[in-house]
Amino acid sequence: MTRDTRWIAMAGLVLLAGCLAGCVPTEGGTLGDLTRTAQSATSGLQSARLAFESWADGRSTYAVADTALSDSLTELTGAQSSVEEIDVTTGTERRSRAEAIGELAAGASAIVSARETIAHTAGAPAEAAVRSALKASAGRLQRLSTTLGRLW
Repeated sequence: MTRDTRWIAMAGLVLLAGCLAGCVPTEGGTLGDLTRTAQSATSGLQSARLAFESWADGRSTYAVADTALSDSLTELTGAQSSVEEIDVTTGTERRSRAEAIGELAAGASAIVSARETIAHTAGAPAEAAVRSALKASAGRLQRLSTTLGRLW
């Protein structure tokens, strides 16, 4: 198995785990839905981070990295749309939903920056800045999912 093949298999497993996380029966109401969405998006962001770092370290091709980043971006924007549609009734739910939307948007923005960087788009952020943004965004989403999980 080549490095690219192993990487694709690993990225596929992470995305599959994220998709399966969305198949959990609804429990915990609105906060449970927000928690599961944040967990799934964290997996997508970690996949994006892995794809970008593999490309930056010369262990992956542009095509492989761009495909993984595109898939992760689709996952995050889909999660953001889902969160925007969740009905909230309490102040805690409203604040939690707003925070989730903000973090999902930040994660999507980091992925867009990563795609610009690997495509060598003029004015694209430096690799170090993208690494930092992806890591920070994934960390914030992970903390949010943990916090939300404690609320329900």
